Amino acid sequence: MIAAVAEAIGFAEWLALHRPFGFRFPLKIGWLYFLSFHRVGMQVSAPDLSSLVGAGAPRLITYRVHLALLLGTTLVLFALYRAGRAAAGPTGGNLRRVVQGALVAVGYAIPTFVGTLPVALRLPTSGVSIRPVAWEAFAIPLMAGVLAGAAGGLSEGWSDDRSPIPRAWLVGGWRMFATAVVLAFAGAIALAGLRPDGAATYWRLVSGDGLERAALLVSHHALLLPNQSVLLLAPAMGACDVERSAAKETDLLCFGRQPIVEELARLGVGRAPAGGDGVPDVYYLFVLVPAAAVLEGGRFAGALDGGRRRWLVGVGAGVVFAILFTVASVASTISITAPAATKPLSFVPLSIGPDIPTAAAFALVWGITGGAVGSLLVGRQRAEPPSPTSV
Repeated sequence: MIAAVAEAIGFAEWLALHRPFGFRFPLKIGWLYFLSFHRVGMQVSAPDLSSLVGAGAPRLITYRVHLALLLGTTLVLFALYRAGRAAAGPTGGNLRRVVQGALVAVGYAIPTFVGTLPVALRLPTSGVSIRPVAWEAFAIPLMAGVLAGAAGGLSEGWSDDRSPIPRAWLVGGWRMFATAVVLAFAGAIALAGLRPDGAATYWRLVSGDGLERAALLVSHHALLLPNQSVLLLAPAMGACDVERSAAKETDLLCFGRQPIVEELARLGVGRAPAGGDGVPDVYYLFVLVPAAAVLEGGRFAGALDGGRRRWLVGVGAGVVFAILFTVASVASTISITAPAATKPLSFVPLSIGPDIPTAAAFALVWGITGGAVGSLLVGRQRAEPPSPTSV
């Protein structure tokens, strides 16, 4: 199912580009999308332009690019979770269900690896070729299958009546993270409404080459919406999104600062703000996104437990939230590397994404604090004895 979705994207792109090359082109493109759902690295070989001044054919430099399309990643994890539940069944102990659920990873990773081996995309006119990293095409789907399948197998045997604390931790932490991602997207839409000039600039850039290309670019943006939410959540919680290159490290977006605006202005994409890299006061409202998410996750976890250990349930959910956010931060980071011996471009290695150590620490503080407060508030309401009049 996941491969069919990816291939549909590849064929849609092929049609939007007026069917360049042959029929195998969209098949390969679709499989590269499928692998990008898993953040499998792509080895991109390109001519070294600086060697053109010499005699003979230019040498090739191979770059390794990692980029995850997290909307597709969400589909992958959901499908593997459901597969794990189906494989485990409702009977048996927790360990048996976990093992049975995790075993779906084998049946998922092997076809992915085998299907990757013949895939190599070559663009003769530019001398560029793209080939997936074969071992990652096995290891990453296997790891995703083990984790999501095991979680699905374990959840199949959970009883809502017993509501064990580990279940409240996992479900509460997942609810925190999912709520934060959705609210971050809603906040981005709201900010776009407050800055119509920015939205207009975006549309001019997207639609400059016609509606077909615009649809293609917007669909790619849709695949990257969870990435966008993670990149907005990091500064909302107090961390920064950064660009690290071989030469320097540059802040892009932080709490209260937006240095990326000046960077884009230097590239000619927009205008530098008159007041420097500060943000308008209304942007500080974005802090409500992580606040609402962790309180909601803590409330939900506390409602699942409903006992005297409500604060412990909220704290555990906050830890799970921090783990999920850290993994998502790693997955949403774009990285380009190359062997040092090849003397690659001056800015390689390059990575763009959240400052992961700082973002993980802030996520842990937000999760633990908000989870404990949220669980205690709902627990207190649930624990109050009925008044004589209500009886």
